[in-house]
Amino acid sequence: GKVALYRAAWREAGHAGDGHVSLMLHTFVGRDLEEVRETVRQPFTNYLMQSIGLARNLVRSFGSDIEIESLSNEELKAILNRTFDRYFETSGLLGTPNSCLQMINRLKGIGVDEVACLIDFGVAHDSVMSGLRLLKSVKERSNQQGEAAGLDYSLPAQIARHNVTHLQCTPSMARMLLMDPRSAEALGSLRKLLLGGEELPVALATRLGEIVSGEIHNMYGPTETTIWSTTQEVEKGGPVSIGKPIANTETYVLAADLRPVPAGVPGELYIGGEGVVQGYLDRPELTAERFIPNPFGRKPGARLYRTGDLASFGADGTIQFQGRLDHQVKLRGYRIELGEIETVLGQHPSVRENVVVALHDETGEQQLAAYIVPVQGAASAPQPAPLTPEQEALLGERSRHRLPNGMVVAQHSSPQTNAIYNEIFRDNVYLRGGVTLNDGDCIFDVGANIGLFTLFASRACKNPRVFAFEPIPPTFDLLRTNVALHGLDVQLFEVGVADKTGTEQFTFYREASGLSGRTAYAANDQQVTKTIISSWLDKVAPGQNVAVQEQEQFDAALSDVLQAETFECRLTTLSEVIDRHEVERIDLLKVDVEGGELDVLKGIREEHWGKIRQVVIEVDTTPALNEIEAMLTAHGFSFAVDDTITVTEGESYVYTLYAVRQTDDAQPPVGVERAAASLVAPDSAASAQALSLGDLRGFLKERLPEYMIPSAFVMLDEMPLTPNGKVNRKALPPPDGNRLGTGAAYEAPRTEAERTISAMWEEVLRVGRVGIHDNFFDLGGNSLLLVKLHARLQEVFERDISLVEMFTKPTVGALAQYVTGGSNGRAATLERGHERAQKQTEALKSQQQLMKERARKFKRPANGNRVTA
Repeated sequence: GKVALYRAAWREAGHAGDGHVSLMLHTFVGRDLEEVRETVRQPFTNYLMQSIGLARNLVRSFGSDIEIESLSNEELKAILNRTFDRYFETSGLLGTPNSCLQMINRLKGIGVDEVACLIDFGVAHDSVMSGLRLLKSVKERSNQQGEAAGLDYSLPAQIARHNVTHLQCTPSMARMLLMDPRSAEALGSLRKLLLGGEELPVALATRLGEIVSGEIHNMYGPTETTIWSTTQEVEKGGPVSIGKPIANTETYVLAADLRPVPAGVPGELYIGGEGVVQGYLDRPELTAERFIPNPFGRKPGARLYRTGDLASFGADGTIQFQGRLDHQVKLRGYRIELGEIETVLGQHPSVRENVVVALHDETGEQQLAAYIVPVQGAASAPQPAPLTPEQEALLGERSRHRLPNGMVVAQHSSPQTNAIYNEIFRDNVYLRGGVTLNDGDCIFDVGANIGLFTLFASRACKNPRVFAFEPIPPTFDLLRTNVALHGLDVQLFEVGVADKTGTEQFTFYREASGLSGRTAYAANDQQVTKTIISSWLDKVAPGQNVAVQEQEQFDAALSDVLQAETFECRLTTLSEVIDRHEVERIDLLKVDVEGGELDVLKGIREEHWGKIRQVVIEVDTTPALNEIEAMLTAHGFSFAVDDTITVTEGESYVYTLYAVRQTDDAQPPVGVERAAASLVAPDSAASAQALSLGDLRGFLKERLPEYMIPSAFVMLDEMPLTPNGKVNRKALPPPDGNRLGTGAAYEAPRTEAERTISAMWEEVLRVGRVGIHDNFFDLGGNSLLLVKLHARLQEVFERDISLVEMFTKPTVGALAQYVTGGSNGRAATLERGHERAQKQTEALKSQQQLMKERARKFKRPANGNRVTA
């Protein structure tokens, strides 16, 4: 239900538990001017004291030549207090909304149209958060007059609108811009393109050289030397160098004994000069290791930073970057230690050895690949058997999905199915807090949805007696289909469970069926849902700001997901079912009814409470939790509570409560361990679970951020070794054709749209055949490749396609259904698709030729030194 949707999105966003909020602004807005002054005085004074150089300049600004070092702490404090008062009155955006608005209007009067705010000097979080509402008021009041409506904020539009001449970005971002014809054309007008943050591949530099009419500069430098240390203009068609040091910077290429190496001989790159920072905070050992005394410096105390980068000097004095001495890589702007990934991957019980490497494809794009030697008996998971004709007939035209454990189910939407699967089968959320399942148990599945918990329970124990309740007709149809599909003996009830009989309206969200429920309780806080999904999208597309770039599409997609239908459904009580079916005991009562959980329990008559041994219940509010705890305590239950979801902005709380009553005839528990071994991979050996792509990616995603998950997983019988017994990384086979399978049975594309999309994936991901249930990200896709596919899909299908929708529909089948059945699209035949693709390819070639001509003819303005950003 809600837990599955929210917890999965929260986990994808990288939140393992309570998050620490760190805000960076340089503004505080309060209710009373003097209150603000006293609130920020000490934190801001402390902030100023951190910079001795700044303090020295402040003293000199008062007309004094006093050396700052000669001042006592009291004298320095007095000066800084005076400085704060002066800053507060004349220079800072500090105060009330009215006073801050005056400052903003003065800034607007001299042509300032953008203000960046930073708070990092120790103001209490509660004060900051309350002030942000007032800061928003300042912004809104300032922009009431003359704000341009409906402006295009895409990068090419802003380059044209502001006459941008200089652009700085990472090579990865430049590659993305080249994928969009409008953005590529906009790059052609730049006078300078500055690229840094990661290695600039030769292929990308060559392509940019064909597009950009101005200069292209490659910039190099680690954070430890204040970002940029060397720079070099890229010669079009020539080699890519990181150039020579900038002003006040020294570079050395040294051997292991710190002797300079001759030109052309590789060594470690060291950086000295004014940009070298003091060291790592609270890490003296690492600081001593990486920052060493400068043996060539004349200034006392001068130091060098060991970059760990392999480099060499060219004959002309420029530096050639040649990779890393260790196993650290820079991938899409992130600094990654490959050994960290190897350590985590080595914790998997079925992995005996592993090596992770960074490989370049033909375009120069870097990808992570993991090579794995499994433990004995843990070879790649066998492909599940295809569906029988009888199963195909049962499914009919219903949307289907193959779960990671090989089971096929009918479904409403893949994202929701995957989220609920992870909750039930992988996380075992219903077998915690002392709750167990035993052979022959009687289980009531209240709020069964499409039946995943019913499937779970039928595998967790032998011969269970299951009662499954689902009131909403479209969802009940899928529940009934899934029960029949897997031959389960389950008693189905197309009713809602409450504290009364009769009928009542239910709200149904087809794309988020887990949020459906009685209309009086149905999920209606779209803002909370939007916040969580935005965080998830930012994680799966780091640095893309999808929700910002496509705000309108994001809002529309969210509205589509939460598009509601209503149904008049029958109600019953648990006691009525117990009486009618002569139920002697209920070993597990599982309740997930989106707000109506208290009513379910109120529908149990007093004489029936003694029949219930265990309860697992999702609770949506704190008051309901308190009342349910009191009710269970009164009936002899002990319980544990899991604070599953807490979104304080919307005051949304979701709990999972586990209640157990010990009985004299209780059987020995099966326990969580049995479920984990037999349900996620039911056909695997207990000591060596069969490896599949989904299993490995899921294992890593629980422990590492998304950008550290390898794109390819390759199974090897043994690692190639050097003569001295170390892993020979250069002898590892290419991932193409050797990738680990997803573990899902291949189902061929059925429609022309599915065949077109499948072919695109095979080409972009460089994998073999792609079936309709294969997941783009499980096959090694990432946000950059998704953007590349996004552009091609729009060309072939001749329609606007939301990038957000592509994230939420990661399988071939789901994506094909979207691109051919969307409200602003139409079905495309394969022949027309090929036709359009051919025309687009020819048009692109013509466009590139025109841009080359334009670059040759482009002339800069005589006084061209204006920079606008």
